[in-house]
Amino acid sequence: ISHVSGADYYIQLNEKVQSQLPTKYAGYSSKIALFSVNLEEYVEYLTFKRYDMVHALLSDAASRVIKAGADFLVLASNTAHMTIPTIKQQHPYFPILHIADCCAMKLKQS
Repeated sequence: ISHVSGADYYIQLNEKVQSQLPTKYAGYSSKIALFSVNLEEYVEYLTFKRYDMVHALLSDAASRVIKAGADFLVLASNTAHMTIPTIKQQHPYFPILHIADCCAMKLKQS
């Protein structure tokens, strides 16, 4: 959601790609369309239970990432997942990597 977490995720994703693929010249990097929202605005909407505005803010961000050419969407925030139904309504066939699915897969592996 914020620039701080966004930068951290960007670094972690690229480091993971670098570690998994052989390097011939400069190494591989992820093709990432990153959009972060104004954290102050987002938290204000949550604080005052303006979930309609949270949905509008995050679905707009998702639409921008999709228009940028993303192959799938990641919402790297537990709270942001409340917007998934709205995003799926607007983009019914666009894949979304859901944190709960990732957690469930990890638990099944253990």
